[in-house]
Amino acid sequence: MRTLGVVTTSFPQNDADMAGRFVHTLLCSQRTNEAVEVLAIGRHNESVWHQGMRITRVASRGLFDADGAPEVWDRSHGRQRVAVAAEALRVTAALTRSVSVHARSWHAVQSHWLVPSALAVALAAPALFHTAYVHSGDVAWLEAAPGGDRLARWLLARVNEVVCVSPSLAARVHALVGTEVELNLKVQAMPVDASLFRPQTQSASEPPQIVLGVGRLVPIKGFDLLVLALGGLAPKFRPSLVLLGEGPERARLAALAHRVGVRLQMPGVVSPSSVRGWMQQAAVCVVP
Repeated sequence: MRTLGVVTTSFPQNDADMAGRFVHTLLCSQRTNEAVEVLAIGRHNESVWHQGMRITRVASRGLFDADGAPEVWDRSHGRQRVAVAAEALRVTAALTRSVSVHARSWHAVQSHWLVPSALAVALAAPALFHTAYVHSGDVAWLEAAPGGDRLARWLLARVNEVVCVSPSLAARVHALVGTEVELNLKVQAMPVDASLFRPQTQSASEPPQIVLGVGRLVPIKGFDLLVLALGGLAPKFRPSLVLLGEGPERARLAALAHRVGVRLQMPGVVSPSSVRGWMQQAAVCVVP
């Protein structure tokens, strides 16, 4: 039986863990007769079986926790930033070693997030057919990091297929690498579980009662834009906003919602079953 390798920073560690759940949903939607082996970042080094997939985790000390690696990097300074950089290098090296061991049985590989996942594949298994899924966080980091454009060109020149999760992200990737690298680039949104959503029952002319956002409360998620957009509606058409997740933007979002007159609830981190319940209550789920 052929084996597909998947290298990712985020992958659910339990039923209450939302991190990387879209990667899991993508794999489930693609399932064929081939085996799937996942290498992911986790809190501990471990190897487990879950839903027919072998999942091997490389331990990280705080780099890929609740706030996410880009946010950890952005708020670090001085010696703390040196420590973050050292941990990033250590994790990348450990992931690369893991790829070199496990890739011997793979016929192809998918990576999610260019750094460190696609980088580990390019270093350890350059001969494999490599599909790199590009998300907003890694592109934002490459755009901001010194030499990020050079790293992106070197890396994407070694990828067989680049999949961006939105057209705007594809445009940013093109701008980042310029004309020096010819990309086999596709745009494909991450799949969602359609059972999470209920059919629309209200009239299109009725204002929605609840608008929902789900994700870490960090700047890159753009929830401030969602608050401002709702605040720009006339009060009689303005729905309530519910944001599921936790993060350092909580206080700023609450203050912004109060200033622009948006009714905002932030229940924090909730279980997947609670996310499902909120999605079935909401009229609109927005990813800003």
